[in-house]
Amino acid sequence: MADGGAYDGLLVDQRLLIPCPPEHQEDRLRFFCADRTPLGVVRQGARHAVARHLHLSKAAMKRPIILDCSAGEGGILVVLKEMFPRSHRIAVEPRPECEEHLRRHAQEVIIGSFLDHDGKAREDVPQAHIIIGNPPFADGEKNPLWMTFWKACTDRLLPGGFQSMLGLNEIGQRGKRDHMAFMVLPPDEQAHVAGPIKFRGVRRGADLRCYSWWNRRYSGAFSPDPLDVSWRTAHLPWLPKEDREWRTIPGHEP
Repeated sequence: MADGGAYDGLLVDQRLLIPCPPEHQEDRLRFFCADRTPLGVVRQGARHAVARHLHLSKAAMKRPIILDCSAGEGGILVVLKEMFPRSHRIAVEPRPECEEHLRRHAQEVIIGSFLDHDGKAREDVPQAHIIIGNPPFADGEKNPLWMTFWKACTDRLLPGGFQSMLGLNEIGQRGKRDHMAFMVLPPDEQAHVAGPIKFRGVRRGADLRCYSWWNRRYSGAFSPDPLDVSWRTAHLPWLPKEDREWRTIPGHEP
């Protein structure tokens, strides 16, 4: 088990006899580039984005449609359920072992890749007012996976809504292909997360890279001037250490 947890009192040889749940197997987490986003980081980023970028009618605000494009075990949906208890929540996640956890927080669960073979959102993924996630990412020049998610989400965004994705501070500035994608679909805002994040629990080291929530509101057809692609930068308040650590055990969420 990745984080010890309930097995802390066992001897090493005893631990090896206990089967590790699939959602904690390190090889699967690495294969799917899976990280668990601390709920404090999500709560801060989501509240900021809603206040700045959500422009819905009163009726839609009561029951917005929310889509997590890389849902994992559902931590992000836990926070959005707190904020919008009457919302209709949709989770997309490739790992089937996460389905049980996701069904506690989402009315619709799609097990499989969010992207089709052309790098677009799958046709069976509904549109939403809020599209949020911490998608996997790779090298910006060789495999711009994060940016592929960013572009694919645009087609699933409803009027008045926004998309918000957690990514490295240097996203869109690391390689030519990465940069070109932001020239086509630039964000409206980059909201810096202050302090290191522990994605895999308190027993794992902090990720010393710097992260931001990248936000873009619905704008319909968009043709930016390639010579003038810019966005606002916000600096989010420093969170306490415990809010920057993944402490949630799947199946024991709020």
